[in-house]
Amino acid sequence: MKKAYSYILVAFAFIFLAACTDTHYLAEKLFWQAGKKTKELVSRKSGKLTPRDYEKIVSYYREAIEKVPLDPFAAKAHFAIADLFLRQSKPDKAQKEFREIINNFSSNGEIASKAYLNIGRIFEYHGKWNLAREEYDKIIDLYPMTRIGLNMPLYIMAHYKALKDKDNVEGAYKSALRHYNSMIEEYTSTSAAPLIKDYLSRLYLEKGKASDAIAVWDDLEKEYSSGPVAAKAILTKAFIYERIVKDTQRAIGEYKKFIKRYPKNKITPQIKLKTGILYYGNSDIAKAKEMFNELLKDYPDDANLRIKGMLGLAYCYRKEANTARVIEVYRRIKKEYPKSKAALDVPFLIAQYYQQEKYSSRADKAFREAIAEYKSRLIKAGKDNSPGKRAIADLLALCYLKNNDVDKAVSTLKELADTYTLDPAYLIDLASLYRNINAKDKATGVYRELIKRFPDNKIILKFANAQIKALAQNK
Repeated sequence: MKKAYSYILVAFAFIFLAACTDTHYLAEKLFWQAGKKTKELVSRKSGKLTPRDYEKIVSYYREAIEKVPLDPFAAKAHFAIADLFLRQSKPDKAQKEFREIINNFSSNGEIASKAYLNIGRIFEYHGKWNLAREEYDKIIDLYPMTRIGLNMPLYIMAHYKALKDKDNVEGAYKSALRHYNSMIEEYTSTSAAPLIKDYLSRLYLEKGKASDAIAVWDDLEKEYSSGPVAAKAILTKAFIYERIVKDTQRAIGEYKKFIKRYPKNKITPQIKLKTGILYYGNSDIAKAKEMFNELLKDYPDDANLRIKGMLGLAYCYRKEANTARVIEVYRRIKKEYPKSKAALDVPFLIAQYYQQEKYSSRADKAFREAIAEYKSRLIKAGKDNSPGKRAIADLLALCYLKNNDVDKAVSTLKELADTYTLDPAYLIDLASLYRNINAKDKATGVYRELIKRFPDNKIILKFANAQIKALAQNK
């Protein structure tokens, strides 16, 4: 009898799981259908939606919510509807939608915290910080271990920093410090502790206390002597030393520790490359060469990494003014990886190197050879408008520029701009060239052409108008 009863329970469990799976599949399907109908409507109207169109789209998502109100896809539908209300400048309706999400999904911290955050941001956008802060505090109290909850103390502090409100920055910092330390105590010896300490470290960095942030990761490295937490601790310390403290030597020390402890980690090759670059930047050329040569020896099958290692070696030899080795490395790249972008760059790089070292006759010859090679490659490319052909044309224009053949550089850039009309880079380069030779009127004309060609690109419009204004003031 007991055995039969057990079979019945198992059967009910399977039926329940199947029902849940079917419901979730239905929710996903309805949400997908709503999105599909929305895209079709937006396409038909060319993006110019009327209030009636917005109502239709809301109805598409409402259908999904009504049929499966407690499925996570229903929450996604609520978020979509709230976004539609915000697009129509209806913040009250959007907030009501977010409240509905909280009511239905209060047990799902990630979903509920996102809804609270959106309510707060609406208040914040309308200048109601105190009301926004109430929503943010609810996230911290109710959902402290969610992604949004963990970050919220930092978000509040960043708000006051942006306002340069020192008193509230200090208050937010102290409150966040108590909060994170309390959580660390609560979750000590659990898998959550390193994550909370990560946010504590971020708090210290936000307050300008890099040494305290490093101390957090020192403790984590000692506590988790191996594995992903220790690896992250080492790399985070390296980052802080490199980017924030600006102590290259200590950053190198951390990176080398990572290399030694995790020789087979998938990112170790990139860490070796980075370490070589840091040695170079720190003028320790011997150690830089050692690291780049190690890359070439240890990763014979990684073409991209080997090319970067060779380029690193070339820069080291350039620093030592070892011309023979510089040229040898560049030619090695071209020989071993003839189809790479680096190989394409080699003729220009050799000519540029001779020019920088003031080997005039060698530079002239190298530029002639580079120009001949790039012109030949362009002829072979024919009418192909691939990125490869564009790269060749770029290098040809650069050779003309560096060789002071301004007329040919201008004609090449003009041809590129007319061929690749959707790429603003060539017009920008042409304008810069005109500015460099003090042809301000021609530069202004090119910037006006930029505005004409890209009337809907706000970044280009802002850039071009600023350049035109600067040129007018300098006349």
